[in-house]
Amino acid sequence: MPGYDPERLNKFPQLTETQSKQLQEASLRYPLESFLMNYRNVEEIGIDFVYSSAKLEGNTYSKVDTINLLKMGITAGGKLYSDAQMILNLRDAYNFVLTSKDKAIDRYFIMDVHSILAKDLLPAANCGAPREDLVRISGTDYSPPVGRDYLNEELKYLLEVAGTIKNPFERAIYLKLNLCYLQYFQDINKRTARMVQTFSLLGNGEMPLLAGYVKSSGYIEAILEYYNTGSYVPYLSWFVSSYRQMVKSLTDSPTITKSRSVDLRNNNN
Repeated sequence: MPGYDPERLNKFPQLTETQSKQLQEASLRYPLESFLMNYRNVEEIGIDFVYSSAKLEGNTYSKVDTINLLKMGITAGGKLYSDAQMILNLRDAYNFVLTSKDKAIDRYFIMDVHSILAKDLLPAANCGAPREDLVRISGTDYSPPVGRDYLNEELKYLLEVAGTIKNPFERAIYLKLNLCYLQYFQDINKRTARMVQTFSLLGNGEMPLLAGYVKSSGYIEAILEYYNTGSYVPYLSWFVSSYRQMVKSLTDSPTITKSRSVDLRNNNN
C-alpha cells in the first residue's frame, strides 16, 4: 500500500513547450475579461461546472434537475436531500471563488471553500477543519497521512511551494493535485481542490478550466495516476486538451456581452 511521500510537494508540474504554447494561444483567444463580462456565459458555464462536479461524486441529479434547482429552486422528486445540497454548495462555492479575487490562497481561504462545499453534508465540526482519522480513497491503495498537526505543516509547505511557481497553469495544477494528494479534510477534498485550481487561475488573470469534468474524459484516471505514481503527465495532457476544447466551444458559440455582478442565486433566466 503506497503511503504519503512528502517529497511529492517538491516536484512541479512541467508543461511541454507545445502544451505551454497551446494554453497561451487558448488563453489569448478567450481572455478572462470576456468571460466575466458575459453574464450568460458565467451562469450557463457555472451550471455545467456544478453539474459535472456533482456527477463525479455520484450525484443522481440530471442536467435538467440541476437547472431546475439552480434557476427555480425546484428539487427533484425522489432524490436524496444530500444530492440537492451538494449542488447548492457547489453553486455557492463557484460564486465565492468568482467574487473573491482580492483574497490570497492560504489555509484560511481553503478552509472557507471547504466549509461552503461541506455545509450540511458533513458534521459542523468537520467543515473547514483538518481531519484526525485515516481515510481511504476509492480506486487506489494510496494511504494519506494522518494527524492535524502534520497535515497543517504539510499544507503550509504546499502553499509556500505553490507561491514559487511562476507559470499560472502549472501553479494551479500543482495546487489541484497536491491538495487531492494531501487529503487535508475528512471528505470533499477533490471538490475543494477543483475550486482552488479555479481560483488560482482567476487570481492570475487566466480563464479557469470549467469544463471537461466527466467520468469518461480521463480526469479521474489522471488523479488516480498521481496518487499512485506522482506523475503529472496524464493530468497535464487532460488539462490542456480540456482547456482547448472549452475555449473552442466558447468562441464558436454566439456570445452576449452584458456587465453585471456574478451571482447565480438570484437569476431565473
